[in-house]
Amino acid sequence: MLAANMLSDRMVLPTEVDRSLTVGNPQIAVRASNLVGLDGLDQDRLAKRGMLYGISEIREAPDRATSGDGITITLVRMPDEVAAKGAVEDLRTQERARAVAIPGRDDLPAYRTPAGDNRIFTTITGYAAFGPLLLIASPRSKDEGKLAGWLTKAVDLQHDRLTGFTSPTSADLATLPADNDGIVGLTVTPDRIEPGRFEQYWGFQTRTAQLHWMDDPTKAAALFDEVGMDLVGVGKNAVYRTRDAQAAARMLEQLAKDLAAEAGATAFTIEGLPSAQCRSVPLTSSPYSSATAKHTCYLAVGRYTSAYTGIQLERTRQVTAAVYLILRSAK
Repeated sequence: MLAANMLSDRMVLPTEVDRSLTVGNPQIAVRASNLVGLDGLDQDRLAKRGMLYGISEIREAPDRATSGDGITITLVRMPDEVAAKGAVEDLRTQERARAVAIPGRDDLPAYRTPAGDNRIFTTITGYAAFGPLLLIASPRSKDEGKLAGWLTKAVDLQHDRLTGFTSPTSADLATLPADNDGIVGLTVTPDRIEPGRFEQYWGFQTRTAQLHWMDDPTKAAALFDEVGMDLVGVGKNAVYRTRDAQAAARMLEQLAKDLAAEAGATAFTIEGLPSAQCRSVPLTSSPYSSATAKHTCYLAVGRYTSAYTGIQLERTRQVTAAVYLILRSAK
């Protein structure tokens, strides 16, 4: 996970491919079969070549129900350059029947999945190797004229982003730092991770890496720039380091405003902590959870802004109160 955090700092954002692709979320994985945004055959190709770790992000346009617009971008660390290039060649040989030519890009093999089976969109999927790293980009739309351009843009942006970057090898994983400038130490310690369970979101994130986890990366990028946000610690809550106390207060103001605008949001308070900005937001029914609402609190202390969301109201209050005690003694 810590290695994937480093990788996410360099992975292209879907909103850089097209500004409209804002709806969705990322996923970190250490097994190809867990990359739910990939076709099963793509998962098989990664597994065959020995994927080590990676990050995948699915983003769609708000009007996806009619436009079909979306993209899945996956950046994976393979064992070595041979394995990454091998996966690209596997695509070339195994997908001849579905192959689609990308104009002017013989270096970029891709295959086409047509609309059908309740899909209103066509998808093209292309592979590109950058040393031991493998990029899989799958743009989709009802308008097929967009797809080749989105694919090549994702690949070219990723090429530029990886210049000068060395990703951790399997031998490096045990010695990667778990904190940076003590930022993780300013969070509430998460619950003990059960043996065999993989934690998706923990450690420290750079500004760019954190954008993958934001609801609207483009809007978040503008806010981060405004307040000088350069580092995030993730424990049970997330702590954002900003330029100064005034910037942290500005970040709190904007996050609270966005939260209050969510459908059905209702305010709640924490006794003894009137500066916390808290809202409960109804959740749609899900077969995976009995929760009926999510409860979020934002808090600014000094140059830091904290964010926590949970499905237990009292737990949200407790975590936020604990955050205040930690941050009031931070430098």
